[in-house]
Amino acid sequence: MCYSNFNDIIHSIIDMDADVITIENSRSDEKLLSVFREGVEYGAGIGPGVYDIHSPRIPSTEEIADRVNKMLAVLDTNILWVNPDCGLKTRKYTEVKPALQNMVSAAKAIRTQLASAKISRGECVKSIKEEIKKRNDMVEYFGEQLSGFAFTANGWVQSYGSRCVKPPIIYGDVSRPNPMTVFWSSTAQSMTKRPMKGMLTGPVTILNWSFVRNDQPRFETCYQIALAIKDEVEDLEKADINVIQIDEAALREGLPLRKAEHAFYLNWAVHSFRITNVGVQDTTQIHTHMCYSNFNDIIHSIIDMDL
Repeated sequence: MCYSNFNDIIHSIIDMDADVITIENSRSDEKLLSVFREGVEYGAGIGPGVYDIHSPRIPSTEEIADRVNKMLAVLDTNILWVNPDCGLKTRKYTEVKPALQNMVSAAKAIRTQLASAKISRGECVKSIKEEIKKRNDMVEYFGEQLSGFAFTANGWVQSYGSRCVKPPIIYGDVSRPNPMTVFWSSTAQSMTKRPMKGMLTGPVTILNWSFVRNDQPRFETCYQIALAIKDEVEDLEKADINVIQIDEAALREGLPLRKAEHAFYLNWAVHSFRITNVGVQDTTQIHTHMCYSNFNDIIHSIIDMDL
């Protein structure tokens, strides 16, 4: 069991009568262990979590040892289970070779050449202008151009169906060193007399679809992303892009499980969005796009986004 605190439902979990309960409690081990200190009895196995796999930060061996010692002080060693995230069994190369041979490379040739410095960025842009066969993920694309982000080469995660993404890793303070979409939006606008819409991913969606640092509150990281997007919005305005869409596909997706925490989350999520376009000209339209969720219960927060 994971993604939550379980103190208030521990008796219901025990009533499930499982042979082993595995609980991700690395984020709040003190609170969870206090429940067992208070006399909750459980005779079967307990597999507590000691490593927060959702954080890009690697805990020291001293931190992990401290967590384990706290658990040993509360739990009988006879019921304490080793609970690895992956199996301890390894496979021979001959067993996995056929599967590896059938894997399809996700990278296109032009990106491979750019990454290996076989072509310059200017040559890459020229090739892309001639024909764009693949666009990057809506979060990874912006993360690659922001400071404070890191990326994996093969860290693919299934989003849905056949769609896979490589979530960015937010490890430090976020800022925007250079314009990210102004060139592309201006190029597109030069090809038509009709208004061309600038397209950006919103700060809440970038946050919720990334692996986020855990040494500061999530809302602080989100505000940093919002300020970076604000810089991009201002540059798009200067380039005469008068309609700008800031997608927040994952705004509701980050809503906490506990209703008591909904108001605080929605408050900083909406505030983050409003930071992105504060001070825009009255003639500039701000749009958003939201999906993957039902929005009936947060409709007032959507209205507060002031679109």
